[in-house]
Amino acid sequence: MSIDQGSVTKDRAVHATRRQPSLWLAGGVAAVYASIFTGTQLASGIGYQEMFSSASNAWHGPVLGLALGAVFLLVVRALTRWDHLWKDASRLRMRWPMWLALGAFGAATLARFAVASWSAVDGGLLAAILVAGALVGLTEELLFRGFVLRALRGKARCEGVAVLVTTLAFGSMHLLNVLQGNTVAQGFEQLVLASLTGLTLYLFRRSTGLLVVAMAAHALWDISTFLPSGAPGLNVTVSLLAALGGLVALVSVVRHDRTPALPRPDTDRPAVSRADLAEAA
Repeated sequence: MSIDQGSVTKDRAVHATRRQPSLWLAGGVAAVYASIFTGTQLASGIGYQEMFSSASNAWHGPVLGLALGAVFLLVVRALTRWDHLWKDASRLRMRWPMWLALGAFGAATLARFAVASWSAVDGGLLAAILVAGALVGLTEELLFRGFVLRALRGKARCEGVAVLVTTLAFGSMHLLNVLQGNTVAQGFEQLVLASLTGLTLYLFRRSTGLLVVAMAAHALWDISTFLPSGAPGLNVTVSLLAALGGLVALVSVVRHDRTPALPRPDTDRPAVSRADLAEAA
């Protein structure tokens, strides 16, 4: 067997061990993850507003729920082995509104760190906040800018539609905070702000082609959110600035990205026989 034939056969074998990306599976994964985190939080008896009022609350509430959710998502990733989950197939074009959104997000994050009340945070609480932020970045990006976005990019859907649905799904998940003590008004406020900041987090992936960059940006943003603020008014202002940047970028993405980010699936791929798999091994 020639080298080229061997490479093709191995590619077929790898393809055969993967589950094809699907919206049904991505939706199911999202539902289970939400149940794990929200269920853990409700079982702890810690309300949404008290999650980071002490180190004990943080470790027994959000950190535990996020850790369990992270294990679940990583197991799903290992079992499904979806392609183009961690890295885009190709770098997509970045337009000036998208760069503007990234700049606004970065400036807002730095401002929130600058006005944080560091003296009000002891070592145990700070450690819990850092771990929680890292886990949020891992889980929510792997779920939404990973599984959900990859599933929506299937069947040659245009990128604008995939991004819009991913953004709305990410924002909608924050409505579950109503179950943890938030008012309905607060829930809808979080839905809007999370959707727009989620769009900017998508741009971190888009600008580099790497999901891990979006994870890092998300982690820093949430850490700055969990820290007590010494200037709540400024915190709100810069958050709205980041959201406005996301809105401008969203219009640009939906308006211009009318082609798929991934090539049309190869429906004519020949079936892989057991003989092919044995030969590839």
